[in-house]
Amino acid sequence: MCIVISGTNFILTANTVDLVIRSTVAIMFVQNVDEVVFDACCPSEMSSNIASTRYRIVWMTLIPCIPSQKSESVEYFYGLFFHLPFVILTSTTLVLVVRNVPPACVHLLP
Repeated sequence: MCIVISGTNFILTANTVDLVIRSTVAIMFVQNVDEVVFDACCPSEMSSNIASTRYRIVWMTLIPCIPSQKSESVEYFYGLFFHLPFVILTSTTLVLVVRNVPPACVHLLP
């Protein structure tokens, strides 16, 4: 997911059409290779187990004021309104820093 977000940020901040096309092709290539390797290396029963897996935030079950049936909705809203924006913001910041801050070794170039 981070690859897609970072690649999308590269596409949106590209200076030329050539960079947009190159970034788009690179994202699609990485996604396709990832899916092919996963399909080739992962048995079908394991991939069905992975698809049906639900992740829990363990520390939310320890909060006494949240009933167990409400903890699922709290986990959903945590993922939607905190974790997802955090990942998007982090990858966007990383892309912008990499694009706009010159490396420290520029003075070593002739």
